[in-house]
Amino acid sequence: MRKRILGTIIAAGFFAVAAFAGANGLAETQAACEHSQVKDGACVDCNDPVECIEVEDASGTAKGTYSKLEDAAAAAGNGDILKLLYNCESTSTYIDAGNKNLTIDLNKKELKAVHFDIMGSLVIENGEYSGYIRNAATGNEHTLTFENVRADLTQLGWYAKGGIKLVNSNIEQQHDGAAFTEWWLEKLQMDQTSVYKITNSPSGLSNYGLLSLDEAVGGIEEFLPAGYTLDGQPNSYNTILDETGTKARSVELRYRRLTDATVSVSIAPTSYVYDGKAKEPTVTVTYDGRDLTEGTDYTCTFTDNINAGTASVKITAKGKTYHGETVKNYTIDKAPQTAPTGLTTKNESAKGKKDGSIKNVDVSMEYSVDQNVWKPITANTITGISAGDYYVRYKETANYYASGATKVTVKMSVPDGGTTEDVTTESVTTEASTDATTEDTTEATTTTEDRTDDTTEDVTTESTDDTQDETEDVTTESEEVVSTEDQTTEKTDADKPDDQKNTGVKTGDDFAMKTAVAGMIISLGLAGIVVINKRRK
Repeated sequence: MRKRILGTIIAAGFFAVAAFAGANGLAETQAACEHSQVKDGACVDCNDPVECIEVEDASGTAKGTYSKLEDAAAAAGNGDILKLLYNCESTSTYIDAGNKNLTIDLNKKELKAVHFDIMGSLVIENGEYSGYIRNAATGNEHTLTFENVRADLTQLGWYAKGGIKLVNSNIEQQHDGAAFTEWWLEKLQMDQTSVYKITNSPSGLSNYGLLSLDEAVGGIEEFLPAGYTLDGQPNSYNTILDETGTKARSVELRYRRLTDATVSVSIAPTSYVYDGKAKEPTVTVTYDGRDLTEGTDYTCTFTDNINAGTASVKITAKGKTYHGETVKNYTIDKAPQTAPTGLTTKNESAKGKKDGSIKNVDVSMEYSVDQNVWKPITANTITGISAGDYYVRYKETANYYASGATKVTVKMSVPDGGTTEDVTTESVTTEASTDATTEDTTEATTTTEDRTDDTTEDVTTESTDDTQDETEDVTTESEEVVSTEDQTTEKTDADKPDDQKNTGVKTGDDFAMKTAVAGMIISLGLAGIVVINKRRK
């Protein structure tokens, strides 16, 4: 029994906690609602009544808050401000603000009104607005001003002479072929940052023509599309004509700059190679897909377009439709140069003299011994150089790249007084011959050495173990002969017989005797080789 009672108490506790938590959660959800949209005085999210508009005086002092636009407009006095606290929408078919001047501060929010009627001036600022605005005070100086506003208008009927003024605002008015919609204004003023776009207005721009053409829409002539014009008829109306001369029913009024996102500017080609002539690429400009005409819509001015580097063309708008300017850059590359030709050299007369030279050069060239470090040439001849390889090229300049290098060889004069005369080089990057006699001598020497090597290889004989003893016998005999020769050679004139001294034998006779001994040794050696060969057989 006790267990049942305890279970009942616990279950009741859980139920109470859940009920409290649920109620508290709902309260928190309602309190956390940000009222993203207030429609006809109630939040579309939580359905609570919300005061979404504050009425302030001209100094910004609050005078009261209201949940509906029509209530706030009726309560406001002349010169007061209607300030949005939340995004606000009124579905009332008609809101009458009366005969007073008002400001609607959108406060970076959005206001939707089906029909807002006022008989004084109206300023709408700092946010988004949509709906129909009307002022029927014909002949009065009241003005409708949009400042920092993005607006979608279903209709606009501003009969007062003060007209419409746009400041940094973008207004679109979509009529979509309705049977009757108004686009009525006596005057229109725009700054260069604003856009006013009308689509499918059945009657086009209409008014009473209370002002002259210049007073009414003369200030927007520079905002007209290409081909559109202003038309004024005294005591009738001032309006806009399209390209066909018909009253414009669709028009986008904007200050068209050549720097707008809708502009495409291209040039071709975008690079050239320097040749000393001015370079002027073809310029193509389109605005909203429309090709502009040079001379009519714009002019071109070319700068720095002869020498290598960055050139530019400035495209400047011409006429009343397009404005400003834009710049496109292109490049002129340096031109290549051919390597120097016709260079001549003079040999160095002796090692260390440094009196070799390279002629037929000029100050536009430079030379190097390793093609890494280059020295400028300051005259028509490079003097004071040693024998060796040199490279000569044209220097890089503002308009030309450095040329390829021509290899030039300055040689050493041969010891027997070979030529040191000038020799002409023949081709680029090819070693130039400066001494034909020296080259011939080198080739002859090389040939002799080759032949000597060949003869030596033929005469050389490889010994074997079978003939080693016999070879050693022959060698011993040869050594004895050599020893005898050495002893004979070491005798002085004092040791020589008197009859040899008297006969006047000279050093040359000694040389002949040594030569004979050497011949005997060679003969003995050859005889030994013959004996060995016979024994092998």
